[in-house]
Amino acid sequence: MKIQFMKKIYSIFALLTLIAITFTSQSCKDEKNSTNSENLNATTPTKDAVVDILQEKDITQYAENIYNSTNAEFIGGEYVQKVVSQKIMRRMNTADQPDTITHAEEIPICKSEIVKEMIYSDGSYFYQSVDNTSPDKKLIETLNVNKQPENEKVAKTEIKDNVVSLYNPSGAVIKSQPINNMNLNPILDSLKHYLASQQNTLQKAPQIKSAMALKKAMASGMKIIGQSADEIIVEKEMVNQQSMLPYKVKTRVTRKAVMSFTSDMARMNYQKLYENGQLVNQISYTFADNTDDNFGNAVSGFSSQLLPNANLKLIVNKKLSFKTDGTPFIQNHIEIYRKNTVKYNLK
Repeated sequence: MKIQFMKKIYSIFALLTLIAITFTSQSCKDEKNSTNSENLNATTPTKDAVVDILQEKDITQYAENIYNSTNAEFIGGEYVQKVVSQKIMRRMNTADQPDTITHAEEIPICKSEIVKEMIYSDGSYFYQSVDNTSPDKKLIETLNVNKQPENEKVAKTEIKDNVVSLYNPSGAVIKSQPINNMNLNPILDSLKHYLASQQNTLQKAPQIKSAMALKKAMASGMKIIGQSADEIIVEKEMVNQQSMLPYKVKTRVTRKAVMSFTSDMARMNYQKLYENGQLVNQISYTFADNTDDNFGNAVSGFSSQLLPNANLKLIVNKKLSFKTDGTPFIQNHIEIYRKNTVKYNLK
C-alpha cells in the first residue's frame, strides 16, 4: 500500500535523524578534536544522490492546559479521570489560573533548522542539520543561569562517511565520533522493487486503486470504522504493548490506533493512539498545494504519482503528560515547513 511505503521510507530517515539528535544532546564540553573545520554553510558532497531531501522548518514545543477546548478528547479517558482529583480539576478549569513549570517538557522551545539528507547509489548516507534559530527565540538559553560558551554551542550536526560531527557557530568541530556503517542499499532495492511493482496500478481508475489499498489495509489487521467520499477512517488494535507513559503505567496495555486517510489512501490526515481507552497521542498533518514549488517530488526514471507526496506542510503532535503532582497537561510539538522537497534519481 502506498501509504505504508511512505511511512516506511520516512521512518528510516527519522531513525537516522534520531541518531544525530541523540549524539547532539550529549555534553558539548568534551575535549575538542579540531579547530576551524568546514564553514557552517551547507556542505554538499560531490557524488550524485539517488534520494535527495531538503527541508526548512520551524519547530515549536510548549505545554498546554488539558482543559483547552482543542484537547477535549484527552479529558474523558481513564488515566485522566483516575489521577486527577476534583480539586485539581476545578483549579485547572479556570483559564486564567497561573501555572508553574515543574518539569523540563513544560519549557517552551522554538527552533528553526535546515535539514538535508541524501542516499547515494552505493548505499552511503549523508545528513546535515543547520540551526538557524534567531537569538530572540532561544528562550531556554535565557533561563539557564550558567550560560554555555558560544564555542560550545551546537550549530550544525552532520553525518558523513559514517562519522557524526558537531560544529559550533564558527564552523569548528566540537566533537566527532564514528558510528556503525550505514549501507542503505536494501532501502534503495526496496524502493525500486516497489516502483516496478506499482507500474501496473498507475493506469487503474482511482476507485480501483482505492479498493486495492483498502484490501491491503484490512489484510494487515485494520478495519474500517468510517467512510465518506473524502475520508476513510480505519482502526487497528495492538495488545500487550508498552505504555507511552511508562513512569505512570507499569503494566502492559491494549493500544488502539485510529487513522484517517484521504479517500484514495494516499495521505494520512491524522492518527490517534489510545491506551485502554485513553487518548495518549494525536498527530495531524496538513499538506501544501501541489503547485507550490517549495513542496513536492522531482523524479527521474519513474512517474511521480508512484512516490510518496513530499508536500507535507504542517505537523501538530499532541501528547498526554503529567506533572509531578499528578496534574495532566498536553505537550505540543509543532513543525511548520517552509520547504519540503524530495528529488529521486532512479534511472
